[in-house]
Amino acid sequence: MTKGKIKYYNAGKGFGFITADETKEEFFFHCKELLYEPCGINDRVSFIVTKSEIKPGKLCATEIEKLR
Repeated sequence: MTKGKIKYYNAGKGFGFITADETKEEFFFHCKELLYEPCGINDRVSFIVTKSEIKPGKLCATEIEKLR
């Protein structure tokens, strides 16, 4: 699993972005991938990077869990 921090989250629209710790790469995520609620900016999380079903050629974050 990759670790990072939620950079942006819009609960009203149901999406956000996570910045990976090691690579500083940003990954889109949809709220259905959050395994906890509520979430907020700067929350530390672990996640799996997968190919986006919506945007071919892009990567996104799935199975997002909050780190303690």
